[in-house]
Amino acid sequence: MKRILLAVLAGLTMTGAVAGAASVLTVDGGVMQSGVDTDLTCDADGVYLSYAPEHTGGITSAKINDIDTACEGKKIVVSFNDAIPLRASGIISSADGAATSAITLGVNNQTVKLSATGSLGITLPAGTQAADLTGFRMLIHSTP
Repeated sequence: MKRILLAVLAGLTMTGAVAGAASVLTVDGGVMQSGVDTDLTCDADGVYLSYAPEHTGGITSAKINDIDTACEGKKIVVSFNDAIPLRASGIISSADGAATSAITLGVNNQTVKLSATGSLGITLPAGTQAADLTGFRMLIHSTP
């Protein structure tokens, strides 16, 4: 009985030591936001996703709507969590030039520009079916 009690006490001591060491770590990844929320850092009223379906069951386009211009200069990550994850990332730019008004799935570190209405198109791979676009996730954060 004494051995079991000693082993349990030693385990608890190690757990406490690990938790104590972790509590002094500094973690600062910047301000992050995700999803539809009423307390977003750069977009107070949130965003929404829309699709343009075609008669064959495919999707011709997708668009993230109502992104506030205060999000310009921040990094955006877009993904759909289907059987084959579709993901893209880029910087929302306010500058004209090479920036495009659509983010291309499968490509990272793009420079994208919001449309005049605050939307950002999503370029989908050819043949994308509606069933492939499940679990949409979008993250905008302050660290480019």
